[in-house]
Amino acid sequence: MLYQSATIWGFDWKDLPCWEIEVRYGKFDSIEQATKFGASVRGLHHLLGQNHLLLCDGIGEVHIINQMNITVRKQRQETFEKSITDPLKDLTMVELDFAEIAELPESFHSLAYGVVDENGQKLEVNGYLYFLSH
Repeated sequence: MLYQSATIWGFDWKDLPCWEIEVRYGKFDSIEQATKFGASVRGLHHLLGQNHLLLCDGIGEVHIINQMNITVRKQRQETFEKSITDPLKDLTMVELDFAEIAELPESFHSLAYGVVDENGQKLEVNGYLYFLSH
């Protein structure tokens, strides 16, 4: 069985809407390899007009992430006034081609990482589905 690293990225700045992006990457032979990769990633970047994202890992390599491995969520407008955003209630999935979303930020900060199996199921690692990034 092969595994993928699943990393969650966010953007939250002043009066702009909150964004969340989940990226799935790799074909790792073990859960440990996928977890180690997820813990090592350092940056996620979006270039307007491109239908992919750039994922920077801990050793300086840049990986191209195609749209089929990306889920984009945006804060619903009616929740803009909230001081704390609840991802389960306040974010909604964006169905559009994200390359055409002019308001999508260029850079994101890492929120969490985890592992999914080849069927896309989130796996528990040491009792957790996701680990908070540092």
